[in-house]
Parts: sequence; structure tokens; C-alpha cells
Amino acid sequence: MRDIGRTEHFVAGAVGSPGRRIFLIEIDAGSGLEWYLVEKTQVAALAAAAVEYLSNEPGAPAAPGPDLAEPGEPEFRVGRIGLGEAGGLIAVELHPVPDDPAEPDSFRVEPSLLGALAARALRVVAAGPPACPLCGLPREPDVHTCPS
Repeated sequence: MRDIGRTEHFVAGAVGSPGRRIFLIEIDAGSGLEWYLVEKTQVAALAAAAVEYLSNEPGAPAAPGPDLAEPGEPEFRVGRIGLGEAGGLIAVELHPVPDDPAEPDSFRVEPSLLGALAARALRVVAAGPPACPLCGLPREPDVHTCPS
């Protein structure tokens, strides 16, 4: 596992128009920005886990973090995201999908940075197209074919 260390920049967001968005996690590894390709459901789950984890932290809810920068080539497609405690910081692990030979990456962030990521991620996820009432899939304006 590649240990990136402590990062001061941790953002989840999307590029593209609703219904055709690409979701990314962006960090600054000290040597510049890095991006990781994720699914919308992973962004939603990360935000929910962050909110639950931080519910025991004192203080006001975090303001949303920044938008994504213009993304470059992703390091890998994320298969699994892990969160844990690391001496007052939050340890984050990003594991590639099983068929990707890339090595997982780990880094640590301040709880406030995780809170800012969660606030922005919840807004990003909510900005997508509404779900189809029949199948639950996103109802894309001009291409939705309901499998139900």
C-alpha cells in the first residue's frame, strides 16, 4: 500500500452534466493533485459514513469543501473505500477494483476536512437526475430505458 501521508486537500465531486457525470475523489499528495474514479454510490456512501463518524465530534457542521479542479488522468478506479481512526486524524484507504493491478493508496486528513468533503459530496449526489419511480435508476432526460 502506498502511504501518501497527511493531505490538506480531500474533495469528492463530479464533472459533466447530470445523468452523464463522472465521479472523482481528488487529493493533493504534496506533489500535486491526484484523482480517483469512483461511482456515485461510493460518493454517497463515503459522505454518509463521514457524517456518521463525525456525529460524535464537537462543533458546528462543516461548510462544503471546494469544487474539483479540472481533473487529470485518474490513478485508478476505486473498488473499496475505508475510513478509520489514526491518532486524532482520519485514515482513508482507497483500494482499486479487483482486476486492477494498482497498489491501494492511504492517507490521513483532519476531521474538519472529512466534514467539508461530506458536505460537498451530499450536494453533488443530490444534484443528479431524479430516480425513475419504477426501476429506481436515474431518469436521464433523453435516454432512460426502464428495465421494469
